[in-house]
Amino acid sequence: MYREDFTDLSVREYQNDFIFKTFVWMVAGLLTTAFCALFTYSTGLIWQFLYGNTFSVLLIAELAAVLIFSFLFNKLPSAVVTVLFFGYAILNGLTLSVIFAIYQMSSIILLFMAGALLFGGFAAYGYRCKSDLTRFGPMLLITLIVVLIMSLINLFI
Repeated sequence: MYREDFTDLSVREYQNDFIFKTFVWMVAGLLTTAFCALFTYSTGLIWQFLYGNTFSVLLIAELAAVLIFSFLFNKLPSAVVTVLFFGYAILNGLTLSVIFAIYQMSSIILLFMAGALLFGGFAAYGYRCKSDLTRFGPMLLITLIVVLIMSLINLFI
């Protein structure tokens, strides 16, 4: 009985550590995207992309990075996967820099930081409290559906 509890505990610790590291990577990717988008807009590089017909090339490159990452994730060395991940984050920042031309800076900063804090908060909570965060899944899915429906309704009001 003791041996079984010990094995279950070590598996749970391994899972918590894995999820924590995953969330840390997501925070790093999100922050890379945010800073790259801010840099692209603040230097005026976005206008060169839009008016120089380079934006469609960036979108195709982003799609290619997603496909390569998805299909070859388990076959590539970890260093290549890391470079591909940050390459995708940078491409995502380049293509998302368009939002700086549409929305106010304060709204963008608030949303990017809220996303980073959400990932970081869940990672810290799961790691420190040693609890299973999958129990939040159904509740968060329902919340997402409600937000999407309300957003659609808000478009027509």
